[in-house]
Amino acid sequence: MEMASLRGSAPVRWSVKALAMVVLAVVGMASVVVGTAWGALPDGRGYEMVSPPDKNGSDTLINSTRVRVAADGSAAAFSSLTGFGDTLGNGLFGEYVSVRSTSADADPGQGWATHATFPPQAPLTLTAIFASLVPGYLGDLSPDLSEGVFFAWRPLTDVPNVADVANLYRRTDLTSPGVGNYELVTDCPGCAGPFPSFFEFLAPPRYVDATPDLRHVVFESRLALTADAPGGGTMLYEWDQGTVRFVGLLPDGSPAAGSAGGAGGAGGARYTHHVISEDGSKIFFTDQDGGSDLYMRVNGTSTVKLNAPEGGPDTGSASFADASVDGGRVFFTSNAALTPDAHGAIKLYMYDTTKPDSDPNNLTFLSVNANDPLAGTEVDGVIGASPDGSTVYFIADSQLVVGGPALSAWGVFAWHEGTVEFVSPLRIQDIPDNTYNASYQLTPKLSRVSASGDLLFGLHAPVGPTGYDQGRCTGTGCQEFYLYTLASHTLRCASCDPSEEPATADAQIAEMVSEGGAGRTSHLSHALSDDGRRAFFSTADSLVPEDVNGKSDVYEFDAQGGAVHLISSGTGTSGAYFSDATPSGDDVFFMTRNRLVGWDRDQNTDLYDARVGGGFPEPPVVLPPCSGAACRGPLGGAPAVAPSGSGGVLGQGNVSGHIRSGGRAKRCRRGKLRRRVRGRVRCVRRPHRRVHRAGVGGRVVVRSVGK
Repeated sequence: MEMASLRGSAPVRWSVKALAMVVLAVVGMASVVVGTAWGALPDGRGYEMVSPPDKNGSDTLINSTRVRVAADGSAAAFSSLTGFGDTLGNGLFGEYVSVRSTSADADPGQGWATHATFPPQAPLTLTAIFASLVPGYLGDLSPDLSEGVFFAWRPLTDVPNVADVANLYRRTDLTSPGVGNYELVTDCPGCAGPFPSFFEFLAPPRYVDATPDLRHVVFESRLALTADAPGGGTMLYEWDQGTVRFVGLLPDGSPAAGSAGGAGGAGGARYTHHVISEDGSKIFFTDQDGGSDLYMRVNGTSTVKLNAPEGGPDTGSASFADASVDGGRVFFTSNAALTPDAHGAIKLYMYDTTKPDSDPNNLTFLSVNANDPLAGTEVDGVIGASPDGSTVYFIADSQLVVGGPALSAWGVFAWHEGTVEFVSPLRIQDIPDNTYNASYQLTPKLSRVSASGDLLFGLHAPVGPTGYDQGRCTGTGCQEFYLYTLASHTLRCASCDPSEEPATADAQIAEMVSEGGAGRTSHLSHALSDDGRRAFFSTADSLVPEDVNGKSDVYEFDAQGGAVHLISSGTGTSGAYFSDATPSGDDVFFMTRNRLVGWDRDQNTDLYDARVGGGFPEPPVVLPPCSGAACRGPLGGAPAVAPSGSGGVLGQGNVSGHIRSGGRAKRCRRGKLRRRVRGRVRCVRRPHRRVHRAGVGGRVVVRSVGK
């Protein structure tokens, strides 16, 4: 379709989609003016404002690593650079928890009650800031958000030996207002005296991982906290419900000179998920004393080497990749041939911890090249494993599957219970973003594996693996997200434009728009539901006609129907950014300045929940006070005096607005109505109608005022 330009002779080409967006933009603006909703949310969702209306003029931070939500959607944690409400202390930022409630304690009736979670902390010095001693909650919180691990710049308990150094504490009542209850995690049972204060700048503790209930916390420290810790390097410890144990013990009982959780340790801010099993019985660590061997500490009593070869010399090194949540299956890479069938430069293995250590079948070589078993295949990274360990996704530089397409560089593969499947080609710049190799302080991880074994991952390319034109963003193809469904062996683009218009903006599942001094944590947003059906992301591209504002908006991709649905409004003057979701996908949390409910009274950034079956009653409409004639109600007139005779009978056929006089109907002038006043029929002024309109989502109130 082509339309001539109104100015100049050059024609302006309009696509049908562009014209539709213009029309919808006008309708959308009109709908905002009258305060009505003109688009329904998917899945029967309703908007709920999670952050409080009064935030002392501050914004909530658009930092998805600091937004954690309860598994059932009943609570959400977020951050702000400004203190508000009942805050007791701040570092470079403050943290808050909102709890969903329908009782009277909700603030102020919006359905969510917010309280601060920072304990009192002394002001930070410049040295402390440069030494990364900024207090805050680390990693994941417990599933119900009641517990979390807090890094404290100043002590929260009266334990003397660690009073002058930074510490980790477990808070057990995060969903309750108040100072909070704290348990010291980084205690020093082997100390003969206190550590000097300058140690806090040299050796702050680093959070590694924890069990879901946070009763077991794994951390690193350069301080010798127990009698068997060697000192002099990074040491790995476990806090077990009040007991601190040194983890880095070798099978012969000697201490490792340097030990770190997982592959490279928290000191380098590397992702360290699933380093400890969900029951706390197994901890996986690396001996960093030259060999980089991988070990498993069992129940705090014994240690097993996982990369021990099945016969042959004990050479090579290993790097932890991931594990099932119960610790039954451990995935790691190694340059050594640990099994007779293992070939390639860097190989992927699985260790089955449920089998005896002496069982020759506890090691399985996974990165088998079916096209050329002797090829020097290199596994360049592991994306992640399903929680039950039945599936693991990895990146290799060779085509491993017979009949698979030729690779120009790298490919994504899935190992599922003995079978290797080809998933997608991958470019080199996408490898760190999708694996655990990068520092989470620099690169949020852009891949998710669901409980059902499905994979969501990000990819830059001029043309995507499904043929979609990903446009050009910062010199290369824009970032799009692809969903691989394991059961059907299908790859689909979740964030691509269904109209096949080329991409013009990056899609995101980890938003870092306004971090400030808060920094990032190792928490990963739940961008893929547990059943693999729903994927959530943000993009400034308009994927549906209802999105008319040209800003970032939040979307849901429904793998069951293959359609995208708009989660945010798509009509506001500001963008909306995906923050987190519940495992079911029934609650989608996002940040925006747009006022989506009547409880939102400012232009600051707020946290919203698009909840299935959600929504609360709007605040009552408050009419402005009247003055002067507007305060008078409709004229009712004095009681009529009964007339005598037939003169007071109007009779049938009298036309409204007319007065019968002498057998003729006398018309009242415009703006007047006939009324009986003091026994006589007169023409009186019509009452005025005043229309009071509420804010967005409010109702219309009509009042009649007589004069």
